[in-house]
Amino acid sequence: MKLVYEGVDITSEVHIRKCVYHEAGGGRLDSLDIELENAERWYRWKPQRDDHINVSLDSLTTGRMYLQSIIPENSKFRLFATSAPSAAALKRWASYENATLKQIMDSCSAELGMNAEIYGLDENAVYPYLLRKNETCTAFITRLLEWEGATLKCVNGRLAAIAIEYAQKLRTSRSIALRADQQGVMYCLQDKMRWAGVTIKTPHATASAVDTAVNGMQHRTLADLPARDAFTAGRWARGMLLTNNRKAETLQIAMTFDESLCALVRVDIQADKNLGGKWLAEEVEHDLKNEKTSLILRRCIDTIR
Repeated sequence: MKLVYEGVDITSEVHIRKCVYHEAGGGRLDSLDIELENAERWYRWKPQRDDHINVSLDSLTTGRMYLQSIIPENSKFRLFATSAPSAAALKRWASYENATLKQIMDSCSAELGMNAEIYGLDENAVYPYLLRKNETCTAFITRLLEWEGATLKCVNGRLAAIAIEYAQKLRTSRSIALRADQQGVMYCLQDKMRWAGVTIKTPHATASAVDTAVNGMQHRTLADLPARDAFTAGRWARGMLLTNNRKAETLQIAMTFDESLCALVRVDIQADKNLGGKWLAEEVEHDLKNEKTSLILRRCIDTIR
């Protein structure tokens, strides 16, 4: 394991007792939890909030992480870092008129001193009017991306907007064979969470989307989204339906360290009909000290029309 602090490899200066790297989509920040011995030697680096930290093991790297807190414990120090600087916690009001998705992403990322990237979405889609309601950058963007059936990933100095359908079609990162009685595996299906369809209804337009895999009468009408035309209303109906329904089915797996796994990669599960199929990693946690990995997957959905 290698620990780089403000561009300098300080691995030999400290003894790492604990190092847990957790990453997720959905606008949640990745986190890095490190416990160090020989803290007095490390402390001469005079750590400051938002200093840059990078940890790597084999081919896995955390990318740029921003120091948030330092907790002294006798001769040890516990460091906590996130994938966005401390400014990510600031809330504010803002309005956007006739702004594109790219302009909104660039504006919010610049507020944090980060860059913006967009995958699988129309970066030139125009929003006639949007209001940021005393929200953090990431909360505001996450709310917008949920309309589009997309998610926000903060990683290595970037705010990345990623369409779920785009991620689901990526090349499989890992294929995992499971048994129903395998330890460290937990499957959960909350069928009542799923919606059969969504209708977006505004004074300007109305459009609907359905999930052909869901039976029942649970159809939601949403009237608080600012769609100005039927095309946008239809796109947001599909996006909101996908955003909601993919949360209903999850699979948790604990395993030995696997550097190929990260949030929003495609994973194929080889198992019985309940577990088997195509999944998307929602959260991944790597215990880099003990070389263990755990992940939370969500089923890929391709039945929304």
